[in-house]
Amino acid sequence: MPTTTPTIPVPLAMAVLALLLGGGLALTPGGTARATTVAADAPRCHGLRATIVGTSGPDVLEGTRHRDVIVGLGGLDSIRGGGGDDVICGGPNPTDQGPDGPIVETLEGGPGDDLLLGGPGEDVLVGDDGNDVLRGGLSRDGLDGGDGRDRLLGEAGPDYLREGPGAGRVVGGTGDDQVEGGAGDDTLRGAGGDDVLVGDQGDDRLDGGPGRDVAEYQAIQSRYSSSSHREPIRVDLQRGVGGGRHFGRDRLLRVEDVYTGDGNDVLVGDRHANTFYTAEGTATVRGGGGRDRLSFDSARIDHSSGAAVHIDLSIGVARYQQDDIRFTSIEDVTGTTSNDVIRGDAARNHLVGGGGEDVVRGRGGRDLVEGRGGDDDLDGGAGVNVIVGGPGNDLCRRPSTGRRATECER
Repeated sequence: MPTTTPTIPVPLAMAVLALLLGGGLALTPGGTARATTVAADAPRCHGLRATIVGTSGPDVLEGTRHRDVIVGLGGLDSIRGGGGDDVICGGPNPTDQGPDGPIVETLEGGPGDDLLLGGPGEDVLVGDDGNDVLRGGLSRDGLDGGDGRDRLLGEAGPDYLREGPGAGRVVGGTGDDQVEGGAGDDTLRGAGGDDVLVGDQGDDRLDGGPGRDVAEYQAIQSRYSSSSHREPIRVDLQRGVGGGRHFGRDRLLRVEDVYTGDGNDVLVGDRHANTFYTAEGTATVRGGGGRDRLSFDSARIDHSSGAAVHIDLSIGVARYQQDDIRFTSIEDVTGTTSNDVIRGDAARNHLVGGGGEDVVRGRGGRDLVEGRGGDDDLDGGAGVNVIVGGPGNDLCRRPSTGRRATECER
């Protein structure tokens, strides 16, 4: 079972935030083009003849207070629609690398109900005011709807999509996307790939679609962010519901995994294989009919305190950050980056230590015991077992007869 989180385009997320905070982006300098008379054979955008056209190089294009049709052409462009209901098409910008990651093209709608269409390169699309439609392109894109009731579509590539305070519809594409709602009652859909769905406030509908998808309930992004990570969360994948006091009551479909924060959470699985990522707080986790995993290995969990987990599947208790997590029907465990103690039960377990100097013990059953990083002490226990030490100076005990423990130094 995969235990890593979906790839999230962090530089694009930061680019969107920079635009919203008024900081802008560092773009290749270019001229500012305004509305001019264009030839009859002017480029088209969404079937409409362009009224403002860029060049093959980097441009800063700005619309008028009326409706504009803007085409960026080549180069890294910065395009803003201005007033009116604008239609903007990004061009085939190069995928250059800057000191902080990819340099991206930016399309901003401005006031009005705008249509923004990303190009084949890496784009940031911001709707601003109005009921906008934003569609990413063929690469990694960052989309932010802004105010209004917006529709966002990621298309190809691992995209970051976020709706503003309106009740929007946000759909990822074929990549591993992060799909976020806002303060309204949003509809979020993962489409293809392994996606992370974040409802934020409101009574949202989260549909993971194909792939292995995650519903995240860690902190409200738009408000209450200083304390919302400690709010109690209730998620029942069997019934298809989840939420909390400020998170609203969400409908969950085709969601396999759950992230939560530091509250007193109750998490319930379904008949599929589920992974539950939990941090501090007293949690109750009840797995379902599939092979379920309790994981403390996540980019969403703050490991800066160096806290380790002590977990015993046979008694159904994990100790983490001075809190107890009680669970049933959990078969597999992934530890932290610290020095964990992980013990299995009589069933078949997959036990993964993580990055620290871990003690991992199987019991009965066909166990797979992994150390990963660090100098680990690994014991398969009774039964037919496989032990994989991983990097470090690992001690491996009792692999099954006829099987060889791998990556073990002692």
